Amino acid sequence: MHFLYSIIFIGFLLCSATSIAGSPWDADLKEKYEDQCEIAVRNNPMVQDHKYYCSCYTDGLEEEYGKEGYYRVIKTTPDENGNAMAQFMAALVMACAIGSAGQN
Repeated sequence: MHFLYSIIFIGFLLCSATSIAGSPWDADLKEKYEDQCEIAVRNNPMVQDHKYYCSCYTDGLEEEYGKEGYYRVIKTTPDENGNAMAQFMAALVMACAIGSAGQN
């Protein structure tokens, strides 16, 4: 199952590599998003290293959607059956969780 999510995430990365990345998030918004992420995943057994996971997740969203997409990102829930943004977020969740396991 993890392998499938990794393949999906790599596919998203390859597709997004051909697009122009958005502009960086404002530092205070990014820090706030990462802080909220760390609180949200604190008790998630799938996430081994909360700081790594949240940094990975936030960086991926910032790179994919930029400052222009920030407010859409915060209103979207990761969902592998949802719209394109929700699917990207769901794949990013799995990829960052897998990466966080390798940090310990």
